[in-house]
Amino acid sequence: MRGQILRCKKMDIPSFADATKQGALSYVINRTEDCIIGGTDYVNDYNLSVEESDTEIIVNRLLANGFSQRKPEIIEEVVGLRPKRASVRFEFDPQHPNIFHNYGHGGAGFTVAWGCAIELAKEITL
Repeated sequence: MRGQILRCKKMDIPSFADATKQGALSYVINRTEDCIIGGTDYVNDYNLSVEESDTEIIVNRLLANGFSQRKPEIIEEVVGLRPKRASVRFEFDPQHPNIFHNYGHGGAGFTVAWGCAIELAKEITL
């Protein structure tokens, strides 16, 4: 799966993720010095070049969702490939009981993996 994101100057908007529309992944992840705005989630697309049209899609989605009234100040445009699965693998390894698998979150991995890890922690502490 091909993903393109924007690393931008810190914005005064909350972090959020909206993966409800197929092919229209949209999120803001606030960090200490900057924020990540995304993104794209193109299956079977191996293009590692930054596409200006994708940058425009990401910015327009941010503005259309009403989270910001102004365009972000882009520091960097980044493209990467990530594995995609039909579903998240969230289980103990049947052959190695001390290993837990928590992957396959696709384009929302940074966001969703943390929630899965919290669920695992709850299960272990019961």
